[in-house]
Amino acid sequence: MKVEKVWSEERKEWIAVVELWSEEEKEWRKEIVNYIYGIGVDDEQFQGVTLSDGRVKVYHNGLPWIADKWYKEITINSTQFSRRPIGERTYEVMTTEGKKGLYISTVFPMRDPKQIIPAEFDMIRTTSMAIGVRKDGKSGLYSYEGKIIVPIEYSRIITGKKVIVVIKNEVEPWEDKYAIFGDKDIGLAALSSRKSEGIYGVYSYDGKHILEDIYVKIEEKSTGIKAWVDEKNYKMFSYDGEEM
Repeated sequence: MKVEKVWSEERKEWIAVVELWSEEEKEWRKEIVNYIYGIGVDDEQFQGVTLSDGRVKVYHNGLPWIADKWYKEITINSTQFSRRPIGERTYEVMTTEGKKGLYISTVFPMRDPKQIIPAEFDMIRTTSMAIGVRKDGKSGLYSYEGKIIVPIEYSRIITGKKVIVVIKNEVEPWEDKYAIFGDKDIGLAALSSRKSEGIYGVYSYDGKHILEDIYVKIEEKSTGIKAWVDEKNYKMFSYDGEEM
């Protein structure tokens, strides 16, 4: 990517100009750039281009890598989760308004990224099983295919090995720290060791609401789901939601 220094009579200073491909206009055009920086991921080299007004776009081999629009910030997530396909990469974007979205490249770097989560959230967290989002104080869950599997209406979400526990109306001093996932995604065992206010329910990873949001506590056991109806009484359910 060649940078050209030209004199700006309007600014009375030398400015950096680079010729960039505009996906929106389907043509090459010269843009005034603030700076260009390199990004290395898995031996692939990308170029981050920041314009004078703060907009950012990432290029690969001279062409836009995330071509939909300019963003304030683009982060290539190099984390490779053990349960995700080899060669998959995600890209977190942030708009000038501070809202976040997510793109995914299923065959890195051979296939261009596609947007799976719109740039309208306050927080995004990726795990091996799903993607957590938070907006206006409420959390939800997306699949890696871009499908909403847990509606964005919960105080807290805990991803287990086989099911997802959701909590409404939870008030805890550390809720902001674990706004989307609880206990750093280690499962549900920690639920049994502490008392927590809130209403619990259960979803499957394909988006089925297995247990309604009516329980005072939920535990994922090796044999099924233990759902407490009050402090002394519980019911056992299969992972499909059938009472045992």
